[in-house]
Amino acid sequence: MPGVVTALGLVTIVISFAPFVYQTIVTVVAAYVVMFLPRALISMRASIAQAPVELEQAACSLGRSPMQALWAITVRLAAPGAAASFALVGLGITNELPATQMLAPNGVQTLAMVFWSFSTELDYAAAAPYAMIMVLFSLPLTSLLYMYSKPAASR
Repeated sequence: MPGVVTALGLVTIVISFAPFVYQTIVTVVAAYVVMFLPRALISMRASIAQAPVELEQAACSLGRSPMQALWAITVRLAAPGAAASFALVGLGITNELPATQMLAPNGVQTLAMVFWSFSTELDYAAAAPYAMIMVLFSLPLTSLLYMYSKPAASR
């Protein structure tokens, strides 16, 4: 869902029902949850679906409790999908601009907001360090995504 739509919806809801929460970090976090939770859940759902239920049932039949079997089988098999999900959400939050601009408290600046303000003023020399920081933050997440996107046989 686009950040503008999410932000406008949250502004309407917050001003109507909880005006004291408007322009606080709570509304920014709520917007991020609404925008990025589906992205995280899709990755997690796909990785959990690939863990066969039969393996968990076999672990239970061999004496493990249901929670131990869940941890030993499903959680471990879903861990790469969870890492990829974390990376996707992290990359999305790093460069989210519209919702952050509309909902952030006054005086709060994120990397994307500072980069945008300098680049709209055509001050690319001042914007470059912020762009570099965003790129440096994205490198570990991008390498994590790349590592888990390779086929299992080539690892």
